[in-house]
Amino acid sequence: MESDAWEMDLSLFDIESKEKALLEQMQAYQAKLDELRRIRKSQRRRPKRLPSSGSLDSVPSGTSTTASEAAPQYKRVICVSLQLPSEGTCSSRSLFQTGLANGIIDFQSMNNLPFAFVGCAPSTTTVGSPNATEKRRLHGEQFFPVLLPQESFEQYFSFCRQILWNLLHYNFSKLLSSDAFELHRGWEVYREVNIQFAEAVCEVYEDGDMIWIHDYHFMLLPEMIRSRLWYAKIGIFLYTPFPSFEVFRSFPWRTELLSGLLGSSLVGFHNYDSSRHFSESCSRLLGTEGTPKGIEVRSLNANGHLCEIGIYPYGIDILSLRNLANKQSVKSRMNSLKEKFSGKQVIVGLDRLDDQFAGIPLKLLAFYELLKRNRKWQQKVVFVEIAVASERPSQTCLKQAEHVYELVGLINSEFGTFGFCPLHFVNRELSPEDVCALLSIGDICIVSSTRDGISLVSYEWVLCQHSGNHGVLVLSEFSGSALSFSSAQHVNPWNTDELVSVIENSLSMTRHERKLRHDVAYDFVSTHTVKLWSNNFLQDLEEVEDNRLSTKQIVFLDPNKVVEAYRNANGRRILFLDHGGTLAPFQSIVPLAGPGASVVRNIHRLALNSQNVLMIVCERDRTTVSRWYQIPTFVENEQSFHISSSFNSFVGVEQFSDANNWKPISSVSASASDSYCSLSTMDDSTIPNAGSKIGLGCEDGFFIRRSGMEQWEELHINAFKNVTHWESYVLPILQNFTERTPGSVIERGEVSLTWYYQDSDPDFGEWQARELHKHLESIVVQHLPLDIVTGDEHCRWLKIRPNGVKKYIALEKILEMIDYDFDFLLCIGDDRSDEETFEWIRSKEYAGWDMDKIFTCRVGRDYHSNAMFMVNSVQEVASLLDQLIDGNQS
Repeated sequence: MESDAWEMDLSLFDIESKEKALLEQMQAYQAKLDELRRIRKSQRRRPKRLPSSGSLDSVPSGTSTTASEAAPQYKRVICVSLQLPSEGTCSSRSLFQTGLANGIIDFQSMNNLPFAFVGCAPSTTTVGSPNATEKRRLHGEQFFPVLLPQESFEQYFSFCRQILWNLLHYNFSKLLSSDAFELHRGWEVYREVNIQFAEAVCEVYEDGDMIWIHDYHFMLLPEMIRSRLWYAKIGIFLYTPFPSFEVFRSFPWRTELLSGLLGSSLVGFHNYDSSRHFSESCSRLLGTEGTPKGIEVRSLNANGHLCEIGIYPYGIDILSLRNLANKQSVKSRMNSLKEKFSGKQVIVGLDRLDDQFAGIPLKLLAFYELLKRNRKWQQKVVFVEIAVASERPSQTCLKQAEHVYELVGLINSEFGTFGFCPLHFVNRELSPEDVCALLSIGDICIVSSTRDGISLVSYEWVLCQHSGNHGVLVLSEFSGSALSFSSAQHVNPWNTDELVSVIENSLSMTRHERKLRHDVAYDFVSTHTVKLWSNNFLQDLEEVEDNRLSTKQIVFLDPNKVVEAYRNANGRRILFLDHGGTLAPFQSIVPLAGPGASVVRNIHRLALNSQNVLMIVCERDRTTVSRWYQIPTFVENEQSFHISSSFNSFVGVEQFSDANNWKPISSVSASASDSYCSLSTMDDSTIPNAGSKIGLGCEDGFFIRRSGMEQWEELHINAFKNVTHWESYVLPILQNFTERTPGSVIERGEVSLTWYYQDSDPDFGEWQARELHKHLESIVVQHLPLDIVTGDEHCRWLKIRPNGVKKYIALEKILEMIDYDFDFLLCIGDDRSDEETFEWIRSKEYAGWDMDKIFTCRVGRDYHSNAMFMVNSVQEVASLLDQLIDGNQS
């Protein structure tokens, strides 16, 4: 029997030894990779004004240090936190009570880095006017207090703690139980405080500074600062988890929080799950698209920038804690505790009683069940639980405390004796020496959090246990540290049976296995320090590309300059306008995609001017577009021309000589027609009769009808110009994906098939579009002369059409017709197909074109656009047409 046990132990030793060796190799390769990245980044780094004087001399001996720990260089770091740091808030046990990581103070002092701190001074939160920002500076030039009245501060802190903190920890019950008025008032105070902090930061800011915002108290702050300092490098780190989209979407001001965070240059999270949930929420609620670098932010009030997303596992100041553990006072306390608990194994818990997500009742219940089911552990195991209560406990805290006290009484009354107490419950703040001594002599530490961002108990436990005890870490899989400690005993704290089993296995674990597990955890703790965390974040923030250098500046179209050039033109004036997303908002349902009455009226008025050559290019078919703009249509009535079914459901099939051949692919409800801007409902007396003077390009320019002409011509000679020639290959595939993608529809044009997924789930729609694209490429496009084109993020569609169709060819035909003799050219569009036209026009600058009389304009923000100018919306295009009409009449 003993021989079998020895063989099992030896086998375990071999496996875990190999695992440790592999981990060491991985860490060595990671260090080399970090060094290469550092060298690469330093080569492209711009010189900074004031290099820092940081050194690595303070790193304790025996600690492996990667190249990433080299202190970054910058002018100054402005740290923004809920409260200014002070000596009383820098103890390891008052974690994040100020909203600022305590290790930053040590990080600054170790490296002698230039820091400035902006926050509420604890002694000044009860004075000052509501809108006052205290400009005086405390302790020289480092601390800049923001004064808030007591009432505002309490409302603000209550909203942060009761609403936001719970939401970010997956608990939105507070939203359901909160009074609507109080909730709205809390949000207003939260926003007002963020505004005051933004003003304070902007006053402190000097060119070259970096701004580092800490925690969820200031989720609106980055965007507010960005609106004033668009070029600044702004970073924010969230110490809390970030919930999944399904939870976060319940918050009334969800988009405001996301937009606020996206004002940052860098958003930091503790683990990958939080970053993934943040990106998903941005995609679903704001329609953003992530890139390998981050999220490209398009703001209406500021220049665009790239918001990078980083993952930065937190750490502790191992030098300070190691020095504390080596104090004689701590060793004396350790000896006292060992003597007190002699002959017994000690389980340790270290939490805050006001943290409803700490899972204190769950671990106490598991301890109760352990003693109840296994009599051998009775009077052999002691549980020491330290749960510090808040100075201002909430109702939730009081309710949890009541439950905890009941469990404490139950355990001690049922399993305790006059001389033995199985559960020692301490609900007061202990000194750092007492905490360090307890963590050093314990055998098991249980972290049973049900949801957690950063918990440093795991780190402190491992470091304190390195003196030789090598205790076991029982870690909740919901803890923010779960992914960092692979060698811990992971457990679902909600499963009492599982937690009891893990505790019992940990109590019975051999010292050899305990050491192996501890060594792996210690390697992580000793390398992932608070210094590495701070350096990595600040280095990445420093290396964010300067918006003034990397971001293309937005040049908004000045309507006055356009009107002036329009009036001064003596020769031809060309207006080349896109329809969907330019003259009318983009819609996947055809009857809702038509232009407004005022737009049609202005188009006709512009077309009546003999100087103007006007063409509207649209992705829809000829009959639909002709009806939209009240133009007689001369489309041959061929059996092969089947117009979009959703349009025909409104205009009727009497337009076709053979209505029996019309078969709808998709349909919409009749109620949708109420929103359709049909020209039949307009007063004809208000519409000038431009007749055939309006040029049209349909199916993205496959068909054009030039201004002054009545017949259509085909710009592309293709054997597959008719959709009926190839739809049997493609249509079944589209129908299959439509059936499996709720919200998607098919539109059947004369020469194209379009699959719209604008109204489908954003993520699933994109996934299906990618799958459809791959499927069509492998089956259809390789064998047929067809192209697959896709829309942008704001107009989500996939189109199959004859290859070689380009919008700019229609513009080229117009220019050929007038021998390129023009004095004014206005080209406006909103998607990728229009970008080809912008690029084609830009290329003509080298051919001698006078670009001063040419205006290319993109509707919507795109910082990589080939257009010269941008406008924000369809409404601004309509306003421009109004001003051109006035210029037409002057």
